Amino acid sequence: MNKYRIFIAILGGCFVMNASVSAKIYQCEVDGKKVFQDHLCEAVESQQEVAVVENIKSEFTEQERRLINNNEVAIGMSEKALLKSRGEPDQKLRSGRGAEQWLYQGEDGRFSQVVVINGKVYDWRD
Repeated sequence: MNKYRIFIAILGGCFVMNASVSAKIYQCEVDGKKVFQDHLCEAVESQQEVAVVENIKSEFTEQERRLINNNEVAIGMSEKALLKSRGEPDQKLRSGRGAEQWLYQGEDGRFSQVVVINGKVYDWRD
């Protein structure tokens, strides 16, 4: 009888853990920008469910998830979060000291610059 209760408790715990590590991600267009978020888009014409992301909480910090959802950049965010937020840069320039300059070309032709050192955003300019 006790083994049965332990089995049920473990099974229930696995179900709860599984429910907490995946999240639906929605892609919306807001003011002409693509936005990714973990809840339904409000008052927009187009939205679609993009994917179910496993272990999103362990991969990025809460601040990085907000930046990714808003396609923003901040000093200290990881290179992986930057790639999720802005995608692959249009150009990468490397210095001899390990720093990389990532250039993103906007629709207006102007470039945004992000300086990455040791896998973290060190500086950026729009």
